[in-house]
Amino acid sequence: IAARHPMPAFFNPTELIASIEAINSVGLKKAGIGCLAAIPLKSPTVMGKTKASKHVVTIDGCESGCARKLVEQAGFKPISIMLQKDLGIKKYSLSRDIPSGNPKKLSEYIVPEQVAAVRDYIINTIATLDKENK
Repeated sequence: IAARHPMPAFFNPTELIASIEAINSVGLKKAGIGCLAAIPLKSPTVMGKTKASKHVVTIDGCESGCARKLVEQAGFKPISIMLQKDLGIKKYSLSRDIPSGNPKKLSEYIVPEQVAAVRDYIINTIATLDKENK
């Protein structure tokens, strides 16, 4: 069991920055973004939007596939993007520098080239799905 740290822990997909950039780039008429945490809670609003979507895409940082599994457990068949497998991006635990007492600023862990690669991959996925819908 890991030692307790005095700071709060925030949970959100690590791919959030790239997803926001990609969806901002293509516009909300082509793709939307939803609350993953609301899926297992069966939030009526989120479930309704998800059911209305022709395609559901999950983005996971590693082979554990947590986002994909949550969406599948809710009864959907998502298109799964796995950053380690599909883009060769290595997962990096931000907590590994905490024991030293000198963790970096969060922005120092973000690799702009990786964010750009993920953003472009998401944009290409959206474009492919858009072509299929026509």
